[in-house]
Amino acid sequence: MRNEPQRMHAVNGCFACVNSGEGFISYFDSLLRSCSYLYVIKGGPGTGKSGVMSYLAAEGERRKETVERIFCSSDPHSLDGVIFVERRIAVVDGTAPHTAEIKNPGVSGEYVDLGRFWSREALEEQKDEILDLDRKKSDAYKTAFSFLAAAKKTGECSLLALERSQNEKDRERAFKKLEAFFGGRTRPEAPSFRPMSSIGMDGRVALDCQIEEAEHICTLTPFFGGERLLLQRLSDACGRSSDSISPDPVSLLPDSIFSSERRTLLRCGAPLKTEKEKIVRTARFFSPSKEERTLLRSYEKTRQTLITAAEDALKRAKSAHFALEEIYKRAMDFTKVDLVKEELSRKLFI
Repeated sequence: MRNEPQRMHAVNGCFACVNSGEGFISYFDSLLRSCSYLYVIKGGPGTGKSGVMSYLAAEGERRKETVERIFCSSDPHSLDGVIFVERRIAVVDGTAPHTAEIKNPGVSGEYVDLGRFWSREALEEQKDEILDLDRKKSDAYKTAFSFLAAAKKTGECSLLALERSQNEKDRERAFKKLEAFFGGRTRPEAPSFRPMSSIGMDGRVALDCQIEEAEHICTLTPFFGGERLLLQRLSDACGRSSDSISPDPVSLLPDSIFSSERRTLLRCGAPLKTEKEKIVRTARFFSPSKEERTLLRSYEKTRQTLITAAEDALKRAKSAHFALEEIYKRAMDFTKVDLVKEELSRKLFI
């Protein structure tokens, strides 16, 4: 039914933002809820923000601390942030579009400006090229968001058809099966959001950390988006504050729900074929007519075409993005950035 994402190995990490059918969505507030102090790094592309965060993350792990990496949704090989869990401190990229501001500077956090270390003259000499590359990158993202918005709308047509085809008996049967696996009904609480997949400049990428951490996995096989309808209902009825939802990058409906207390993962997608996995065929709980099935297949084909077009647009943004990074790198004094790394390390690990 859908193209499976590339799997990326990550230990204790997630995305903070997603390129979605509703534009650029940030979940930074949910991820940083438990942090008491924030370092916000400012600077242009290629100024070393991700390098500083990678250095601090490695230093924290060397000291046997629990470190959570926040990967960039557009470039998963880069970081948008690092959380030092026991210290309740985070270091994040505060540059647009994922802006982060400190409510009480000096009390609840501080800004780190890497733009101090570039040569303004060197950048001025390449002003026209910088502006042209920035325009190309911006245009590519606008195109991608247009295609993702259309894909979301097309998916909603499928969901309407599926809801009509699901009778109450099927719905209750599906819900009870998932409820039992998830640990029973509770008074719903607000879960946190920890995106595990993104659509970026390398296509669709999914982190595997929750798959590795889970002791029990329930996989709902794809059926025109019906699998996400079931997860949404489960979250609405049984959500716990210890649960984390990973939204589907296009629809923003749940793509997976992870219970850290029970080490249980409910996910949508192709079977993983591991011993700890239980597979649920989502198609069993829907009864579309022959005519409705034809419509659903048409909607899904269109949706996948639109997602592919969005991925192609983001790949065009990639070349402009990395060209911009190279210009800024040549204008930077990285010896001073190294001093910032050391200063931040001393502040963090005193």
